[in-house]
Amino acid sequence: MKEKKLNIAKPIYLEDFDIDSFDVDVESFIKGWNTYTYKSLRFSIQYPSDAAPSIQLNDAYNRLSGFGVLPGKYFEVRLQKDTVPEMGVNFGYLDTEVKSKDVMIGGVRGYKAVSTTGYGDAGHQGSPSVDFGVRYGGDVYHIIFYGDAEISKEEQKILASFKFLK
Repeated sequence: MKEKKLNIAKPIYLEDFDIDSFDVDVESFIKGWNTYTYKSLRFSIQYPSDAAPSIQLNDAYNRLSGFGVLPGKYFEVRLQKDTVPEMGVNFGYLDTEVKSKDVMIGGVRGYKAVSTTGYGDAGHQGSPSVDFGVRYGGDVYHIIFYGDAEISKEEQKILASFKFLK
């Protein structure tokens, strides 16, 4: 199989995505991974065994599922009410810098935003991150990968597995 690099400048369709648009090995694509489904927040995502669910919140202050731990591998799916029109246009979650407004996530057009320095001085939010955000059903869904400002092959696979539930 000819290797292709991820090109974020053109649309990336993650719901029915073309495996050639990602730099991944088709044979091992998500093989042996677990599926996490959060029905009340209307999403599912697959994850490797070394990034098992580590936190789940659905209260007045936070709606999120975290996977793995920092330092090390950590990502989360976080929801916010869609009340800020500039989100994904001028900035991403925690003031990350929008790099693309043409990313398909779960079949819906969204954005990619990056922070090379992190935000704040405590916990995982103080780490560099990449935020993929999309508006859906009155919320903004953020799939955030913490630890650096790049997307690895494994993170591409995680992102490609994200689906909205009806």
